[in-house]
Amino acid sequence: MAFRSIPLVGPMTLALVLGWTFPLAAQSARELARESFDEGVARFEEGDAQRALASFQKAYELAPHPVVRINIAACYEQLGEPVRALEHYEAFLTESPDVSDTQREDIAKAIAALEQQVGTVTLQVDPPTARLRTETGDPLPVGSPLRHRTGPLTVVIEAEDRPPRTQTLEIKPGPNDPVTIHALPPEGGSAGEDPLAPVDDSVRSDSRLFSTPVWIAGGTAVALLAGALVTGSMALGAQSDFETAVSRTNDGSLSPAQRREAYQSGVDAADRADTLSLLSDVLLLGSLAGAGVTAYFLFRGDGESAPGDNRLQAGAWALPGGAGAVLRGSFQ
Repeated sequence: MAFRSIPLVGPMTLALVLGWTFPLAAQSARELARESFDEGVARFEEGDAQRALASFQKAYELAPHPVVRINIAACYEQLGEPVRALEHYEAFLTESPDVSDTQREDIAKAIAALEQQVGTVTLQVDPPTARLRTETGDPLPVGSPLRHRTGPLTVVIEAEDRPPRTQTLEIKPGPNDPVTIHALPPEGGSAGEDPLAPVDDSVRSDSRLFSTPVWIAGGTAVALLAGALVTGSMALGAQSDFETAVSRTNDGSLSPAQRREAYQSGVDAADRADTLSLLSDVLLLGSLAGAGVTAYFLFRGDGESAPGDNRLQAGAWALPGGAGAVLRGSFQ
């Protein structure tokens, strides 16, 4: 990694500010701060940024002065921690309102370069009581902006009675879209039941109160009703798209090309809405017919179904081009 362009604050500068700012400071603390500072400069020039950082931090603890932050920021740059470097450069500018224009401009350039290596993201959690941490155990803020260097960010979400879940995000420079981290289902639970999963013995036993034709007709009616609801919802969405397109077509602030595009979008949305509405009506009528057939077999009373595995499994599907029902079962 190339060295930064902002020069380190030298020992003479620190000696001057300590002499002016702390005229009544204890001699021992002041001397220790200057020694630690000199040591940090020497180590930085040797290329040992880690030990230089420790020396500058010690000097700042003994004699806290904004100029020391410049050298601390320089160390963090060399160590590949742009977020920490940014924090100290920004703190220096905040704490030093009388800094020279030249130095302020140099530090502003350094901040601009570092901002290309840092992104900001707001993390949310589900459930709201969950906690976030890094892989090393450091807590992460929830609901407030988080600064992180660009590249992968691996987070671990933990919630009561749930196993930890790890997720890796990709952080881009500048503001990132908010991200919601979802915890795993509670231990012993599941994210949802499979509608086509095998039925357990107790359910199968209860189901034999009805004959096989009742289950077939009833399952078909339910599947068709589900398809009607899905396509009806899609038709409403297409109608909303049509209304939006009409509004844009009549918007005089748009260019002719944009209005033509909106017009074509409206035509497509209208066709889609008509097709989906018709499909929804057909499925609904089929569902009503299925309900009638179910009632017929139910009240007719064909008796119990034959022994064996007569489980009926039903599901519905719906796409812009069509919809239908899927039935699976066996007859003995």
